[in-house]
Amino acid sequence: MDQIIETVALYSRVSTEDQAREGTSLEVQREFLEKYAQAQGWKIYYPEPGKIYCDDGYTGSSDKRPALDRLMKDAKLKKFTIVICCKVDRFARNNQLLHELVKHLDDMGVGFKSASEGFDTVSAAGKMTLNMLGMVAQFERDRIIERVFPGMIKGVEKGNWQGSRYAPYGYRYNKKDKVLELVPEDARIVSLIYTLYLSGQSTNQIAGYLYEKNYMTRSGGRFHTKLVGDILKNKIYLGLLVWNKRSYDKKQKTAKGCKYVKNDPSKVIEAQGRHQAIVTLEEFNKVQQRLHNNRRGSLHRNTAHEYPLSGILFCADCGHKYRGANNTSNRLKGTKKRCYRCTAKQEHNVKCFNGAVKAEVIEPQVFAILEKLMTHTDLVEGRVSHFMAEQGIAEDEVLKAKKSDIEIKIGKNLEQQKRLSQSYTSGLLAEEVYANEALDLRRDEKDFKSQLDKVNIELMQKERSDVYHRKLKRLLENFSQTRQHIDPLTKKELLQFVFKDILIKNKVIVKISFYQPFSRYWEELKCNINQVMTEGLEKPYILLPTVAR
Repeated sequence: MDQIIETVALYSRVSTEDQAREGTSLEVQREFLEKYAQAQGWKIYYPEPGKIYCDDGYTGSSDKRPALDRLMKDAKLKKFTIVICCKVDRFARNNQLLHELVKHLDDMGVGFKSASEGFDTVSAAGKMTLNMLGMVAQFERDRIIERVFPGMIKGVEKGNWQGSRYAPYGYRYNKKDKVLELVPEDARIVSLIYTLYLSGQSTNQIAGYLYEKNYMTRSGGRFHTKLVGDILKNKIYLGLLVWNKRSYDKKQKTAKGCKYVKNDPSKVIEAQGRHQAIVTLEEFNKVQQRLHNNRRGSLHRNTAHEYPLSGILFCADCGHKYRGANNTSNRLKGTKKRCYRCTAKQEHNVKCFNGAVKAEVIEPQVFAILEKLMTHTDLVEGRVSHFMAEQGIAEDEVLKAKKSDIEIKIGKNLEQQKRLSQSYTSGLLAEEVYANEALDLRRDEKDFKSQLDKVNIELMQKERSDVYHRKLKRLLENFSQTRQHIDPLTKKELLQFVFKDILIKNKVIVKISFYQPFSRYWEELKCNINQVMTEGLEKPYILLPTVAR
């Protein structure tokens, strides 16, 4: 009888704390795992050519790890029969999480094995060993927390930056010396922001100036009012380190984990940093005083009004969004009417002369178009399931193709880095040439990974809940009966599901774009859009009051 050759997946992980320890580097783990699998006569499954499942800089107490996520998905597809790691704590440092992951693998018919601790999850003895090692891993993690936290406090008190992978704008992190180093071109922008604010410019005007001058943030985005405000309030630019302002509250759960809350002021640690300051104490104090004087209280904000078109209305001139606002219609009586305004001035201090549009005019027009769409035979005859599948698959496939393209670029980038490193170590490249080219490749890698994160977020957002699907399906199938009872949230979700964007110019709609398949439905209906909008004005629309309360 022929011996069955197992197909195995190799998993490695290293966290920020682990990187300082010997024998836990990713290279060491990979080499050990490959030799172990080859010695057993097993076939190794590589998710990418020459790459194993590897999480760099992720804690073992969380299951939010890219490589682990991919491994579990591939396990479901039966691409391998066993998962191997060097030690149990490489897979999980939390006993409960370890058991959940192993059980999930077991349910999919995939075994788990520790290469250095000599057990598997098939036999009763192996399961007992797993239990014990999981408890040990949990104990070690708790001990690490006990040791690391006081060490981080001492590090801050010594002036060392504790952000590790991240650094505030204007600085880069020197991991070797544990200090923030000035980035001259970014530091000049920080200094400029302080100078402009002290000269009388508002955060909004500063954001507008940086927008017009085409200054970019480190991630390649645009400066906006909130970011300018955050820079003006950050004591890091004064040369100080402020640490432990926030922490994760394990008792308050969110969809992404635990809630990030403010700590009691007594727990916040402030110390003199070893990094170079960008502003003086006098400048910083003057800025804080002006910020305090200009701060607006939240009591005056009015969120009672409903603006269902926010998020789909755009300015045809400058491209900024239109946002809901109130216009005073009678100062003596204090009455107000709702409208939608271009946000160019508020967001980036960009002058835009495209006027506001009254809510009582545009809302009936948009809802009249929505009602017309609902007369399409696919919706009238209840063929909504086909519509839902068509909508979801089309968008998901585009995003998945985009994700695949970015992953290929990352793979090529890492291969280039590998070849560059080999050339340097072989003495074929001068140190200066190597440093410059390596820096460019790492920047590209970071950019690609940032793009990949955004696509993954979009894909997650597309995975709508079953409850929402049932609600939307019921709404579309019985639109004529249920439209009188649509709640504001559902109404807004429906609009954003149908309309891609609506462009406004000179207070009128000049262009409408639909998501598929609504775009096709509209073409098949062969409607005159102006006629439909006019009909919407001629009859009061029952979903919304024409005048704000």
